[in-house]
Amino acid sequence: MIGLVALAVAPSLATLVAGVLLERHEARATAGSMAWTIAHHRIGDDRQALAALVGTDAEDENQWREVLAADGAVLAEAGQAHAQHSLVVSATVPMVAPGSVAAVRVRESLGEVLEATGIAAALSLVAAVLTWFFVVRRSVGALRKAEGRLRSINVIDPLTGLLNRAGLRQRLQRGLDGERNAGTRRVGVLLIDLDRFSLINESLGQRA
Repeated sequence: MIGLVALAVAPSLATLVAGVLLERHEARATAGSMAWTIAHHRIGDDRQALAALVGTDAEDENQWREVLAADGAVLAEAGQAHAQHSLVVSATVPMVAPGSVAAVRVRESLGEVLEATGIAAALSLVAAVLTWFFVVRRSVGALRKAEGRLRSINVIDPLTGLLNRAGLRQRLQRGLDGERNAGTRRVGVLLIDLDRFSLINESLGQRA
């Protein structure tokens, strides 16, 4: 059961962690590229150029991009509104070159991560259910049948199909226990002797 739960939960958690790490890496790469462009082309004081930079391809991404001043003021911003308040997947790259721009921050939306996690969770649950029905249940049933056969072998004589000595002792013990508990119940033992049994056994064999 623990293995089935792990089969259903582990892939979803792995997908969630991997998705967050990949989205954070993408956010840091975008922020780093923008910071390099600002420093290389010295556009820190040009608000129009900053707005054009952060707006490039922003409509096609699940990102929210911001250029920050030293006092935390936003000099330029653009991107998808649903990613604006993402705190889990966020990357801030400080500026090394002097100027009005102190850092570039990029946030990634968790929508794609959660969607991929949901798909992984659904597939994992289906896999766990199929594993339970087609593998675990059959294995448990086979083990129970084998256990039943082993118990029978311990108390049944395979040649005659009758109780052996261990089986007879168990049956007698249950009968005696039932007699003590019931009070009025009686237990008897019937002994049967077969004449010339050794002759039949030695001449015709045990099977006969």
